[in-house]
Amino acid sequence: MTNTDDSASLFRVLFIDIKYQKDAEFVVTPSKKDEITIMLDQDVSGIGGFFSGEYQISVTREQAVELVRLMMDAFGISNELDEREKWYDVGRTEYIWSDHGELLGARRSVQVLCRRGQIRVIISSDFNGIPNDYIATFGRETGERFADAISNCLFLLNREVTPTQIS
Repeated sequence: MTNTDDSASLFRVLFIDIKYQKDAEFVVTPSKKDEITIMLDQDVSGIGGFFSGEYQISVTREQAVELVRLMMDAFGISNELDEREKWYDVGRTEYIWSDHGELLGARRSVQVLCRRGQIRVIISSDFNGIPNDYIATFGRETGERFADAISNCLFLLNREVTPTQIS
């Protein structure tokens, strides 16, 4: 879903999480701070609340490009893997902010893993020194839609302002 107003554009990627067998979604939005915000909801139909499976992070342009590259690499690598193989670590990128308010110097990363027919994104942080991971596992089609959502946000951030847009 994309709103028509560029300042409120959002891209929703709904999917059934393979690991948890729940309806989940990524919501990806460009922000006015020249960043992209990614929200993972691990249980869309669940009742909200503190630590209810929602996690929101923000990435810079460079981190977003790296995340798209990792997703693209995962698509190719997953086709070459045997179904019985363990998860292959494609790589990771950092993020700059989350809604869980980690301490300065906390580990913050988005890791991409893959195996035959599946991609896993792990958003990791240290919350008060305790490792905390949010995991989404999905197929290639969902991965492509997630990478497209990030790419679309990058496009919106990279658009030049024309004189008619200034008022």
